[in-house]
Amino acid sequence: MLGTLIVFCFLGTSYTEKSTEQMRSVLDKAFSSAKEDNWQDAIEYTKEAEEKWEEFYKKLSLYMTHAKLDSISQNLACLGPLAAYQAEDQFYAEILRCQSQITGLGKTEYPTVDNIL
Repeated sequence: MLGTLIVFCFLGTSYTEKSTEQMRSVLDKAFSSAKEDNWQDAIEYTKEAEEKWEEFYKKLSLYMTHAKLDSISQNLACLGPLAAYQAEDQFYAEILRCQSQITGLGKTEYPTVDNIL
């Protein structure tokens, strides 16, 4: 039983790291596109981020609290309209918030004694 738990912890940690890295990469591209005043690409990257997140959400929700994941989903949903209206400051702030939340997923889900208890 302990071996199974260790395997699931390893798989969950590995999947979380992979998914958070992919999400940060897409959000970085959206941020860079907006900085270069290429809002059409920024919109496309925000759509890509939402699609990727939907895929990751299904698996992450098996072992993470839904409140964290739902919060990220809501913030990602704001990015497309902000990019469409070219609301620069709000767009940048929202992307940074999403990246921070996504980065936090990996840190809070590592199988440490504090996280287990």
